[in-house]
Amino acid sequence: MDWDATHEVAQGRVWLGSQALQVGLVDELGGLDRALALVKEKAGLDPNEDVSLIAYPKPKSFLEILLEQNGMAQAPALPAFLRERLRFASAWPALAEGGVLALSPYALTVQ
Repeated sequence: MDWDATHEVAQGRVWLGSQALQVGLVDELGGLDRALALVKEKAGLDPNEDVSLIAYPKPKSFLEILLEQNGMAQAPALPAFLRERLRFASAWPALAEGGVLALSPYALTVQ
């Protein structure tokens, strides 16, 4: 289905799978297992061959999720010693992968 035909039908709406099938937005219904079978078939792989799946975006670590929660490392509810230790925690994953951390000799805070 080309762009114009898809836009004419879809209009940015969310469709149930059965509805999408009826209007031609999908070729068939199925889950992840069916999708993998189709990909293997198109790639000429044996249907029983093991393949590895990579999830994108990469799942976030607990620490990354914690730090994203409204700037948790700056949260006034945290004790000062913990805020200080978490200040550079967002850099830990990069450091663990061999990254470099450059620090300024000054710390600026908004009051």
